[in-house]
Amino acid sequence: MPALTYCITESAVPIEVSSAGVAGMAVESVEHSGLRCFVSRSSSSDAMLGPPAREAALAFHRVLQEIFRQTAIIPFRFPTVLSDEAELTGHLGEHAAEYHEALGRLRDVVQMEVRLDLEGSQQGAPERQTGTGYLKGRQAEQAALEKLAGQFQEAGRNWIRGWHQHVSRHHIRCYALVSRRGVAEFERALVVVDVPPRVSARVSGPWPATEFVSEE
Repeated sequence: MPALTYCITESAVPIEVSSAGVAGMAVESVEHSGLRCFVSRSSSSDAMLGPPAREAALAFHRVLQEIFRQTAIIPFRFPTVLSDEAELTGHLGEHAAEYHEALGRLRDVVQMEVRLDLEGSQQGAPERQTGTGYLKGRQAEQAALEKLAGQFQEAGRNWIRGWHQHVSRHHIRCYALVSRRGVAEFERALVVVDVPPRVSARVSGPWPATEFVSEE
């Protein structure tokens, strides 16, 4: 029977799930190789993928958040549907070592995110500047965002166990690995950072530590 997969946890951790899954389906668990995978089953994958996309995604993430509040999880992308239990247990067995390593390493930590967006940037300016002037402006904007990201990292360093950041054209997303118990202190520490008027800084979390599942 097809199974919509939610996430993987260590099987030794007792978990309670009261939320209904996607399309109101029950949430069950399958244990294999010391791992527990949470799923919803249906005789047809159409029942899993039939609800409106937004409604289905919200139900999926409600289940993830309920489990995540209790323990570390490795979530699947939505929607990941496996054909039957044999495929599911085969996947767990094949990747057991890496899942155990990641879940053990991330057992007591969560992911916090800091997103920095530059408002009114150079994105609409090329027609009013020379190519060189526009490029220099973009470089200056990028340098300012990266400097600010460094200030956030420094402000929270006493609580940060890992830090990744991804740079895009007009924003930077920073990911901090923080103790579950240290979230409030981490958030308070970031308040001291002086954010320039043209920059929007948004702190969110805690989230599953998906950015840190791989140590690479």
